[in-house]
Amino acid sequence: MDSRRAVEDRHALAKPSPARRGFYTSQDFPLVAPVCTNFFLSSTGAVFDVITAPGQLMNVLWTTKPDLPALQWNLLYSTNGNPAPMIRIRDPQAAAKGKKIFYRVDAYHEGG
Repeated sequence: MDSRRAVEDRHALAKPSPARRGFYTSQDFPLVAPVCTNFFLSSTGAVFDVITAPGQLMNVLWTTKPDLPALQWNLLYSTNGNPAPMIRIRDPQAAAKGKKIFYRVDAYHEGG
């Protein structure tokens, strides 16, 4: 199944919060595992897309040592509820960071 279609299908199942009838909160939607795609290196650094659910909060982290605990990874980008299902991430410092860079995307709901 196409990953964008999977995100749309999950949103079709969401129900409005009973406390605020007619309004949706982040808790009304299940967390959707972000998908990193379209990675490439350019003259401006590393570039890749992250496909996720609209409004889902996420942090994009990087490190040159993937065996470190997640709390020791460096923050590259943080959203506060991106309205689009896809975000283009650019890391202009990629060439200066080392030979191999590892990225991870952590998705979460507000407050957790």
